[in-house]
Amino acid sequence: MRLYFFLLFFLASSLVFSQDSIRKKIVYESSKTSSAEDVFLANKNLHRRSLSPQEQEELNNYVEQMKVADENSFEHNFYKYLSGRYDVSLFSYLQNASQLKPRSPEVIKQLAAYYIIILDSLHAAETLKMIFEENILSESLLAYGEDVLNSTSKNGTLITHGIEDTYAVEYLQFTKGLRTDVQIISLELLQSSAYREFLKNKEYNFPEQESIDTSFFTAFVELNEDKNMCTALTVPKEYLMNISPNLYTTGLVMRYSTKMIDNFSINKYLWKYQLKYLILKNKNDVKSQELSSNYLLMLFQLRHTFQLKNEKDNFEKVDKIIDEIGVFSGKQEVINRLKLKY
Repeated sequence: MRLYFFLLFFLASSLVFSQDSIRKKIVYESSKTSSAEDVFLANKNLHRRSLSPQEQEELNNYVEQMKVADENSFEHNFYKYLSGRYDVSLFSYLQNASQLKPRSPEVIKQLAAYYIIILDSLHAAETLKMIFEENILSESLLAYGEDVLNSTSKNGTLITHGIEDTYAVEYLQFTKGLRTDVQIISLELLQSSAYREFLKNKEYNFPEQESIDTSFFTAFVELNEDKNMCTALTVPKEYLMNISPNLYTTGLVMRYSTKMIDNFSINKYLWKYQLKYLILKNKNDVKSQELSSNYLLMLFQLRHTFQLKNEKDNFEKVDKIIDEIGVFSGKQEVINRLKLKY
């Protein structure tokens, strides 16, 4: 188990884990016009989803400046809603922004999040459908998301990190009815008090802190072990460090358990019967190339164990898939080094 957790850390320095720009930060530049591109810049933060007090203050100040400039503008309404961090009571501002720019990808994403939070399955399905049909997010995420859901334990909980992986699995549940036994929990959407209340009503326990960060994640997973907690591999490794002794690679998720799990048998079954690897058919899609690397944790465990068990046929089959992913993702050199090491 621990071998493959440290393999995850090794891979993380060489392979790309989808994190949907991970964190947004407000930067006000008075010399520029107030477009989303000018003021809403990516800021990677692998330790928390919540804004820091300073970031929140900067966002609030920007909103006030937009209000003074034109309180009826798209920028004021959109960022006023964003400043609430999924506060459903501010929905009227998002509605106003949607009326001003109905085709804005960022507005459509926020609408999907809102409908997920308030449990409006009809509008959530419609909005999520739009996100993928109009290529706001790559359809390759859906091929990957199906394998993620099928990797999650029966009646389990799947923790996602950002928007990309969350929307893919939510789409598959809302529109395809796939794995409706799985409770999806987005660390991003946990910033919403309404979302947390919904989960409390489903008997999830919460730590006594507001900020959604690595310490929150650790406590949340430990408090809800009885919910068959699984975390997507798109969750940054920084979140996993404190619980690493109790994490088991099962397909495209890490399963948390303080009791021993025979994840080799689970992975062998997933490899043979459950996972579809459809993402490997999208040769010209960068997102597919990135996400394909996440199959390697499971495959390297199988390869290593088949070698120990002297199961030559299975070893060669898995080895072939690993090489295919290496070529597909452009990581063959890294994979060759891993083969020598493991």
